Amino acid sequence: MGDFIADLTHSIAGTVDTSARRRAEYAVDASNYRVPPRAVVFPTTTADVAAILDVARSHSVPITSRGGGTSQAGNAIGTGVVIDFSRHLNRVLDIDPVAKTARVEPGVSHERSAEGRCPARSALRTRSVDEEPGHDRGHDRQQLLRTTRDLRGTHR
Repeated sequence: MGDFIADLTHSIAGTVDTSARRRAEYAVDASNYRVPPRAVVFPTTTADVAAILDVARSHSVPITSRGGGTSQAGNAIGTGVVIDFSRHLNRVLDIDPVAKTARVEPGVSHERSAEGRCPARSALRTRSVDEEPGHDRGHDRQQLLRTTRDLRGTHR
């Protein structure tokens, strides 16, 4: 593991954090899973991201891209390196109000747009699944309860 961390640290301009505290913070998301990563990385450029991927690949270390950590299925946690884009790669790059599209860096969050700090808010309207026509939130709750019961029965 030491060679991997050293290679990672020397390959990027961003921060590589292997402290127990940071690893504990990134071991959880909105799910019930607890999976501490080897390291949490905060890239500052797309070149950093490419270097992280190269180093991880050369050491056979899995990567996990992390946004807000709100996954309820364990998608924002992993045993390898967690790449957190929200600290530095969080800009809106281009907005096309006619096509109602935006090109953004991976750290841009929906909350940022909703709070009005993102200029794309005026051009784009995001819609949650709850707003879809015919969406039944009660059905979602029942499905979640069934899944939770199933998991408890099979993963004790």
